[in-house]
Amino acid sequence: MRVHSSLHPKNQVRSYLVVSDTKDAVLIDSGAPVEPIVSFLEENTLSLATVLTTHHHFDHVEHNGFYQERYHCEFWGPEKERDLLPGYDRYLAPGEQFRLLSFQGEAIHTPGHSPGMMVYLFDKRVAFTGDTLFRGSVGGTESFRKEGGANYEDLRSSILHEILSFPDHTILYPGHGEPSTIERERSSNPFLLFFQNEERSLQEQRTVRGETVLLHVEAEDYDGGTKCLVEFSNRRREIVPGSKVNALTEIVGRNPS
Repeated sequence: MRVHSSLHPKNQVRSYLVVSDTKDAVLIDSGAPVEPIVSFLEENTLSLATVLTTHHHFDHVEHNGFYQERYHCEFWGPEKERDLLPGYDRYLAPGEQFRLLSFQGEAIHTPGHSPGMMVYLFDKRVAFTGDTLFRGSVGGTESFRKEGGANYEDLRSSILHEILSFPDHTILYPGHGEPSTIERERSSNPFLLFFQNEERSLQEQRTVRGETVLLHVEAEDYDGGTKCLVEFSNRRREIVPGSKVNALTEIVGRNPS
């Protein structure tokens, strides 16, 4: 298996081209610049057979129309986002096994960042994790709660009970940023460390939109900024961009003493 990728210079979204021992290829998400993908296909005389979508967010499906028009390929996506991804050729159910080119695949439902998010596991050794798990970080939840079921509790469960069940040597290709492995994320990702042991909490008071919150985790994100796990006064937890999290002194004022 060969994996070639295109990276968006601003939002760090990735499209992955997966190449088998045939002359066909599969694209995971279409949001990154198309030029590197097209060049690789043409230089290696490859045909694009299928575009496989992890979830419906615009930055991951932006160039669907381009690939459809140019390559007349099939589009496969999550069954639970059928209404958000109309016109697809195939919708994959949670846990569904599928054969794609020479690969044996499994569609693993990992809600949290979006209700129908899928992780695609190929040959039980390579996983495309969409916006569920990144190198050193995880997907956000607060902005997507309105979508009907996307939330922190789902994200935590998806990572602990689905993704971390993969063998340590599994290679992870996230929807943004750099690749990783299960072993690396299990041992060093600050969010996963907290999921497994909440005594690792920072226990710091901050504010989000003027509301006092408890900051549990703050870590570098794929875009060079930070991402935070915060707990609101009603005990609701969310993963939010660090840019939304401010020092408590910005609201209550600095103590002159």
